[in-house]
Amino acid sequence: MQGEAASGTRVGLRTRAEIDARFKWNKSRLFESNEAFEAALNRLPSELNRLDGCHTFEDAATLKQCLDMYFELHTSVNRLTLYANMTVDTEPSTQTRLMQTRALSVLSILMEKAKGIRTGILKMTPEQLAAFLAAEPGLQASEAYIRNLMRRSSRVLNAEAERVLMLAGDNLWAEIDLNEIPSDAEKVFDSIRIDMKLPVIRDESGHEVQLTLSNYTKYRRSPERSVRRAAVEGLMKTLMAYENVFASTYVAQLKLDVLFARARHYDTALEAYLDKDDIPVSIYENLVQTVNANLAPLHRYVSLRKQVMGVDTVHLYDMYVPLADGVPRQYTYEEATALIAAALEPLGEAFVSRLKEEMSLSSGSIDLYPHADKSSGAYSCSVYGIAPFILMNYHGGLDDVSTLAHEFGHSMHSILAMEAQPPGSFHYTMFLAEIASTVNEALMNDYMLRHAQTDAERIDLLVQKLENIRGTIYRQTLFAEFEYLTHTAIEQGEAIQAQWLSDLYATLLRKYYGPDYTIDTADGHEWAYIPHFYYKYYVYSYATGLSSALSFARLIAASPENAQRYIDMLKAGGSKNSVTLLREAGVDLSTPAPIELALKEFDETVTALEALLLKR
Repeated sequence: MQGEAASGTRVGLRTRAEIDARFKWNKSRLFESNEAFEAALNRLPSELNRLDGCHTFEDAATLKQCLDMYFELHTSVNRLTLYANMTVDTEPSTQTRLMQTRALSVLSILMEKAKGIRTGILKMTPEQLAAFLAAEPGLQASEAYIRNLMRRSSRVLNAEAERVLMLAGDNLWAEIDLNEIPSDAEKVFDSIRIDMKLPVIRDESGHEVQLTLSNYTKYRRSPERSVRRAAVEGLMKTLMAYENVFASTYVAQLKLDVLFARARHYDTALEAYLDKDDIPVSIYENLVQTVNANLAPLHRYVSLRKQVMGVDTVHLYDMYVPLADGVPRQYTYEEATALIAAALEPLGEAFVSRLKEEMSLSSGSIDLYPHADKSSGAYSCSVYGIAPFILMNYHGGLDDVSTLAHEFGHSMHSILAMEAQPPGSFHYTMFLAEIASTVNEALMNDYMLRHAQTDAERIDLLVQKLENIRGTIYRQTLFAEFEYLTHTAIEQGEAIQAQWLSDLYATLLRKYYGPDYTIDTADGHEWAYIPHFYYKYYVYSYATGLSSALSFARLIAASPENAQRYIDMLKAGGSKNSVTLLREAGVDLSTPAPIELALKEFDETVTALEALLLKR
């Protein structure tokens, strides 16, 4: 059954207007009003014409002047796109989606204008760059940016080819997170998700509630099996009903990725999108191979769930429910932030003090609670020179506290990089993006385990640790493998349809979760609603990020010097190669060791949990 309240507000959900302003982000830090946004939107296209003369650099002073102007304009355009994206995610409508489209059109103009600077830099020889750097000390702030452009000089095509790729929406030279530049396929995907009607289900008290993507995770982990089954089946069967349009949309994205890669003479889309951040393909391959060689601990965990829950088989809707009655505690926002601050004390007084400033509701940084039509999930977003913003759908459970810690990790990474680096090198790569966030989660879990007073608390925390590793390393690597195999199929000329995608996804589920896991008829369609498949080889960085984070958590606990090396890595932003930055801080992801360490920790945690559960 599907339905909505007569007023149009979804059943059981507040409207945005009903939420106290303290718990909503303050977008006036970007623009005072929608009118101010509109004024900037109308003004910036003409201001971007200032870059028209920046295509040949006869001297160092001209290059510096053009780069300074470019970074200034880049920041102004990023403020536009960020404001529009934040508005769409909290107040979706035809009008706000138009705001987003218009802001992205200005970004496209900037990217077009940036070609001149890129072309001019790529004409320079290494000797000329060295001479410019010696003649103009101010250029050193942009050296990392310049060298990263010159690194990919062989991927630049002739002027006409570049023009055509730009018209097609090429994003391999984009200087913004690719998940902030939606393709037409991704826009269709987002529209389907917004308009897709999920059913009304009954909660634990028997009351009707509207199932939405925002509250789906809450009901998916309900202690009542009938409630969580209804939530999962409600979403999966809805996805099945929309499978052909989701499949067509995803295949369009895959073909676009392959087109852009081949146009620039890459062998694969994987190579192209990793090369954007100077990450070797071997890092991705190492992750998938190492995780596939260590699936036995995940199979053990599923079997333990089956035994403890007393069920014949484990289903998708059984994977998120607590394994014991535990401690059904709810955390206010103030309690959650106090807990996070205490857990992160090993990172030093200065770090924690800055974190507390960001966590204060008075900062206007966070949009905390779910409401009707709010985007699902959570994220941190930022633009140079302005403290980051966080979107949450906070229900008050321990999982939500962990998510909050995760997002503040992103924010602190951005803050430290902004404060230490100039505009051209503050932006860290996707490869590094999920490390600070997951270090926060790891340190918080360790802190709470040390302070647990009862077995029930320890069980909750051990399960949370397992779920974190399962969801972030195992599950995201499953996603990464799915993404690789679907791109490869397109690259090999295979015809892909909805059933093929669902069969592939179901096959991966069987391999990863093992013989005690039952895949229901619609479960193979889960791929259809996952937005990260449109983010161009992003998901692997979650898995490498947590693998790195678990190593860093051990290093940080061992000495303040290690903690400082970690913070220095965060401050470095994008000033150095990401693999090198990690290695210098103590973690080498070119080897299986960090991933093996993380999955060994998972196995040891399963053993500890089993001992506690079976003695009850």
